[in-house]
Amino acid sequence: MNPLLLPELIALVADYFNFDEAVSPSLVCRVWNVAFGPIVWRSYLIDAKTHTNDYSIPAMSRNAPHIRHLTCEEVSSIDQYMIPCMKLRDLTIWQDHRGELLMAVDPAVEWGRFSKLIRQNPQLNKVTISVAGRPATYDFWAAASSIARVEISNIQMDEQDIQTFWTGCKNIQELSIDSIRPIDNVEFFAGAQESIYADMRRIAVLDRMRYAPATSLIQFLGQGQSPNLTSLTMACSWLIPRSTVRSFISVLEQGCLPRLEDLTLTYNFLDAELSSCLRALAPLKRINCSWSKFGPQAMAALESHYATLESLKLSECTQLTGNMIQKVLESCPLLTELFATDIHAPHIQRGRPWVCLGLKRLSVCVFVDSRTAKSVRKQSQAVFEQLGRLTRLEMLTVGMNKLDVSPAPKFQGLDFRLESGMDQLVGMTRLEKLSFMRTKQNMSCQDVAWMRRHLQRLVMVRGRCNMYGDYREQPI
Repeated sequence: MNPLLLPELIALVADYFNFDEAVSPSLVCRVWNVAFGPIVWRSYLIDAKTHTNDYSIPAMSRNAPHIRHLTCEEVSSIDQYMIPCMKLRDLTIWQDHRGELLMAVDPAVEWGRFSKLIRQNPQLNKVTISVAGRPATYDFWAAASSIARVEISNIQMDEQDIQTFWTGCKNIQELSIDSIRPIDNVEFFAGAQESIYADMRRIAVLDRMRYAPATSLIQFLGQGQSPNLTSLTMACSWLIPRSTVRSFISVLEQGCLPRLEDLTLTYNFLDAELSSCLRALAPLKRINCSWSKFGPQAMAALESHYATLESLKLSECTQLTGNMIQKVLESCPLLTELFATDIHAPHIQRGRPWVCLGLKRLSVCVFVDSRTAKSVRKQSQAVFEQLGRLTRLEMLTVGMNKLDVSPAPKFQGLDFRLESGMDQLVGMTRLEKLSFMRTKQNMSCQDVAWMRRHLQRLVMVRGRCNMYGDYREQPI
């Protein structure tokens, strides 16, 4: 027998396979099925089609010990599925806006079955619920009291439902809510009353509707009910009253979030408000102010975070300038991720060398002067010189992401040709994704061949390699 085919060695090899890679090997023989089957069955979806398929139920029963992530989508009962599952790590309960999941049975009965499922899976770490207006029962949240991560969305909740949640989830560590529709104007965080949730590390309010519980959240934070919070997200697309924003700034200035490391404030916040927030906080590691009015005042306040900043997202910030982006690149040594708007090559030429040599993901549109071919080459070379120092880059986007964004008449996108200095990217051996979408390129076969030869991990190029070609995602 070939020693490479020993079951023990096959099992070790299987650990490096993902779902798509493991499907075919799992069908080779029984020995390989034992090794690759757990990977195939690691995630399982129960939907209406699976529910009516007589062959799916026995197959799941046999492989239930391997299931770690279970999704229940638009089925009337999970009773026949849940008994074999004993090692779940992640449970998702989902239905569409019509309420199909619990329509055919008594909701209390169905939630009781989910409660039983949670109790028989002590390793369950995350629960995601989106059930369009049918709140979970007290028994369910009591069963989920040991769950560390909870995500809920699209649920109508009255005061009793909200108090039930907070009473049951005493040990919650991460909470994400989206479009929670309160009944009788009772805000979600008001149900916490004055209890202390010392284990809570992350709160995310991702509300796309008019029900953002901003007022009660600010009160919750101001009373010190989550003293060890390290991550806060307020991404509410609807307008928050300015008085509420001022209350939030006051909470930050009082030092109620001393351990905060990750802050996301999008859509509603003005430049001066963002400046006050950043000045009130200790140095942060991750900041996301996309779609906000981030501008000169917030940029000045950002300087106190340069030494610790690892991730900065400023996409679609209309007041952001190229000088500000250059300032970040030359001042943040620990930066690994930057998403911004656009920068012109002269800003890079006049600025200091970039110090963020550990950068892994960079997305910023780069424009060069297009008045003469000489200026295109000279400015492109200056940009490639800085990019070439970022040897740990895995994703690089230097094109335009939106159709309605275009450069000034005298500027064009970065010129990806060897004669313009592209060969300075030779050290980017980790680059996997490159995008120069909606920029005019005139690459030759020699330029593409160089890219294939030296950027060996590159698996996707998005954009036109030649201005006369068709746009497509081009595998290298």
